[in-house]
Amino acid sequence: MLSVIGVHSSSVGGSSIEGSPGLTAGHAWLTLHYENGRQSSIGLWAEGEVLSANHLIKDPYGIISGTAEKFEVNFDLELQRHYKAEASRFFGLYRGQQTKAIMALGRHAGWRFGHTCASWATEKLKEIFGVQLASQEGFGLTNTPRALGQAIRAAEGRDPTSVSKPKYVGHGP
Repeated sequence: MLSVIGVHSSSVGGSSIEGSPGLTAGHAWLTLHYENGRQSSIGLWAEGEVLSANHLIKDPYGIISGTAEKFEVNFDLELQRHYKAEASRFFGLYRGQQTKAIMALGRHAGWRFGHTCASWATEKLKEIFGVQLASQEGFGLTNTPRALGQAIRAAEGRDPTSVSKPKYVGHGP
């Protein structure tokens, strides 16, 4: 049974512009941790040409040719590619939250310039736990792994978490 969800960023950045990762650097994803010790990762990835119409326009129905949003959520790519998180935070699931989590993670989502891997990860945390981690940059036009990583580090500085000691939020059984 799913017991913990982790949020991760591979791009945190520094306090100055020089030497910090660029706006498009890094990746954000979630990990799913089960009571039996099994783990998997899940994240939003742009598939195909990044400048394609479906990555520029939100069109879930494909009204305009070539703009139909694709389901671009993938399991275990981060684990297969050996991604290393520079910032991580873990949330424990109460028994009643598992179904909510599974439904939220399976919801149709596509990558766009205004809806990135960081957008997707923060949306899922909000849907499942009601937790808001700031990940916006560019005057709120996009979400980045860099901004999410900084928000994770700030939260971890106040209240550290781990897979074995996750933060519980929301309502218990």
